[in-house]
Amino acid sequence: GVRAAFPEAKITLVTGRSAATVLENCPYVDAVLPIDLKQRLPGLLMFLRQMREARREQRPDVCLMPDRSLRAALGGLLCGARHRVGFATEGRDLSLTHRIPYQGDRHEVESCLDLLRLVASEPPQQPY
Repeated sequence: GVRAAFPEAKITLVTGRSAATVLENCPYVDAVLPIDLKQRLPGLLMFLRQMREARREQRPDVCLMPDRSLRAALGGLLCGARHRVGFATEGRDLSLTHRIPYQGDRHEVESCLDLLRLVASEPPQQPY
């Protein structure tokens, strides 16, 4: 959906190491950035460092955060994304520029597609 909505965008998928192995040749993303989710504090510190480095290398325009964790919210802030789209849950509201209410009674895929629908309907002013 992201590739269809933004065909010229550079899409980087940030995911756990196990999923990264499966998704490394996915034709819908340009890069896969694996993070270590098993090591609590060391993994979190490494992830935050990676997001800070992403900001230095190429500041992203949009960060879609289907993960409802505080870690994802911090990552969106640290990577410097101009538009941070996520679910308004668990105190993450202040870290988001575009908030979507999470509806737990819906299928997770539909909830995640809400993030894309919002961004696709209101694309950022600057090109990707």
